[in-house]
Amino acid sequence: MSNIITLKNEFLTVDISDVGAEIQSMRKNDGKEYIWQADPSIWGKHGPLLFPICGGLVDGGYTLDGKPYKLDKHGFARTKTYAVSRISDTCAEFTINEDEETLRSYPFCFEFKVKYTLEGKTLSVDFFVTNKNDRTMYFSCGSHEGYDLPGGIDGAKIIFEHPEFLRSYRVEGGLLSELYDDIGDGSDTLVLDKKYFEVDAIILRELKSRSLTVCDKNDGARVRVDFPDFERLLIWQACGAPFVCIEPWTGLPDIFGSTDRAIERKESITGLAAGEIKKITHSITVL
Repeated sequence: MSNIITLKNEFLTVDISDVGAEIQSMRKNDGKEYIWQADPSIWGKHGPLLFPICGGLVDGGYTLDGKPYKLDKHGFARTKTYAVSRISDTCAEFTINEDEETLRSYPFCFEFKVKYTLEGKTLSVDFFVTNKNDRTMYFSCGSHEGYDLPGGIDGAKIIFEHPEFLRSYRVEGGLLSELYDDIGDGSDTLVLDKKYFEVDAIILRELKSRSLTVCDKNDGARVRVDFPDFERLLIWQACGAPFVCIEPWTGLPDIFGSTDRAIERKESITGLAAGEIKKITHSITVL
């Protein structure tokens, strides 16, 4: 059974579960909700955290030093129960470390800490990844928050920090294709349409912007997501559902058809030196 940790200030209330360190709710104090409420008939999640990989792997696994390992899509961080340190009414830290189960699929000793800080109308989400080994550790991490769209997907908008010629890479067999589609019109605004999600997601490997705003078509409710430390971005939803996920990732799924399964050669994989700590940040602001 999960425990809910609540952060609150004069503007917002945020609920976070110790299972997966997953945001359950982010609402104004007048009750307006901004996070998808996990209808299990559509998509029963709110915003899973991804670690130590993002996306799927060829044949569900990888190799390290020539030895094969199996690792589920998106890794195990989204299902683990975290130790919680309450810092204040507006700040809490959630931490997991390696255990017998993780070592079977990911043979590294690590600390993965998520720090949530509520300040004004902004929730900062800081990942701290610590390599507790005497060798380089390889990982990717990311977020998968779903934002409520009461007016539905068609006609909702995403406004990017900069004008973008969006090249969305296709999904094949749950992996990343080298084929792509050019979407949008080169402006800073992408009008959403369920056709973008009929196969899977919008996968952006090249993006100038490190910030975007999600706008609902009916009530104009807006959420800004800033992701300064992430080079990859996915936009996903269950096709036609009244929410959209904004997913800043440091990594990507394996390439469809690839025969190289070595984790150290995966696209966008992060190599963290022995004893080092890497901080990776994004934030969510209600406008």
